[in-house]
Amino acid sequence: IMGALVNPRGSDIFPEELDQPESVYLVNRSDEGLSLAGWSIINTMGEARVLSGDAWLAPGAVLTVPMEGVSLSNRGGTITLLDPAGLKADGVSYTAAEGKPEGRILTFRPGY
Repeated sequence: IMGALVNPRGSDIFPEELDQPESVYLVNRSDEGLSLAGWSIINTMGEARVLSGDAWLAPGAVLTVPMEGVSLSNRGGTITLLDPAGLKADGVSYTAAEGKPEGRILTFRPGY
C-alpha cells in the first residue's frame, strides 16, 4: 500500500458526486507482474473491497483502487491488504490529523 485518498474534496454524504473517489494506491515493487484477483483491501471497520478477476499489477506499476462501497475514515484508521487466502500482505495506519485535509493523498511508502 503506497498511499490512499481518504478524504476527497466534496461531500461524504453524496460520494457519487465526487470527481475523485476514496482510493487506495498499490505498488508492485517486484520485477514480475502480479494478478490481484481475489485480493482484498480492508478498512478500519473490517469492510472489504475485493479486487476483480482482471486486477493486474505490472512490475513497478501503481494501481489505483477506488474503494467502491467501502469507506475510509477521515478520523484516522487502518488499511489492510489481504491475499486470496486471507493472509495479510501489507497494512498501514493514519491519524485523524493526516486524514482531515480534503483532496490530499496520504503517502505511506515515499520514494516508490
